[in-house]
Amino acid sequence: MIFSLLGQNTLCYSCVSTAQQSGPEVLIKKIVSENKGRANFVTIIPERSESYSLIVNSPHALPLIKKDYNTEQIENIWDETYEARKLELLYKPWGTFVRAVNVHDRDIANKTHYDAVWVRDSLWGALALESAGDLLHAKQIILTLWDYISTDAQLKRMKDVISTPKILNGKDGQMKAIHIRFDAESEQYEDIMRNGIPQQWNHKQNDALGLLLDLILRKILSGEFTGTEWNSGSRMKALISLIAYFDKSNYAKMPDSGMWEENEKINTSSVAMVTSSLETFKDIMADGKNNSIIFKRDIESFAEKMNYLNFIQQLNIEKLIDQGYLTIKKQLAKGGESPVYPQNDKRFRTADAALLSLIYPAKLQRLSLVEKKIF
Repeated sequence: MIFSLLGQNTLCYSCVSTAQQSGPEVLIKKIVSENKGRANFVTIIPERSESYSLIVNSPHALPLIKKDYNTEQIENIWDETYEARKLELLYKPWGTFVRAVNVHDRDIANKTHYDAVWVRDSLWGALALESAGDLLHAKQIILTLWDYISTDAQLKRMKDVISTPKILNGKDGQMKAIHIRFDAESEQYEDIMRNGIPQQWNHKQNDALGLLLDLILRKILSGEFTGTEWNSGSRMKALISLIAYFDKSNYAKMPDSGMWEENEKINTSSVAMVTSSLETFKDIMADGKNNSIIFKRDIESFAEKMNYLNFIQQLNIEKLIDQGYLTIKKQLAKGGESPVYPQNDKRFRTADAALLSLIYPAKLQRLSLVEKKIF
């Protein structure tokens, strides 16, 4: 409940543990100084848990945060956040999606580019719509983003990484990755431009790509997407290429900027979303339903023509899944999101709201309830 509240009403999503060596007082003073007093703080001390502090940027949200909630208080949060929880869909002839932020002032939009479309934001919007029973718009959003990664530009990025994976580690590696946001006004899903060239951005965000692949495959497994969808345009080529991209980029050990678009590090949440998608792919390929059988036939035929059949074969998919779980379980055992770095390294992190994605929307078949309770 707290993370839901913060996610809708603040600009900060991380929990700051008081167990860090620098101590909470030092950290809070630093944040206050850097934010010039714009942040409000509340300390929550749950029973049986370590004390921690939350950075709350919204005075409106601050009084709604409690240690415990009764039914009336939960209903109050639901009412108070009603406007913030509304999703404004953007309809274009080339697709349906959700902007990261609805910015109506063009000057502000040009400065922040928050009027762009992020793959992650639109997908989480699709999940929200689906949970509310709006299956049509959820499906349209997923198909639009499938078309986005099926563009010539995105297919070229995948092909380049598949043939030369080390380019991701080069000077401009963040721009060589599959791009995860685009101009909402561009029929060709073009990049956000600055001074006539694509704006520099760290597009290494495997959590978004893993979620996209997973949601597409779930729709195929359920029969909601059929040959009409997967044989349209370059969609099948994009699916196969994306799996090959995860393979050749060594996704289980690939540092990315993750859900919060931060410094590159090996994020448990990013590895988990890709692993979940590969498990869904494995389920389809073993499924006996007619739709899955047809999909298996079509994807194997297409992959053979691309000379990519080895990437989607059962043994390779199982190998990739094993590699994902090796990272997930190792990092959870060490503390959470990116705990494999020295504690004084800015990449070091244990608790992180991004880990909630291991429970939902990921469907990690080998993660036990006990392991989920750890974080």
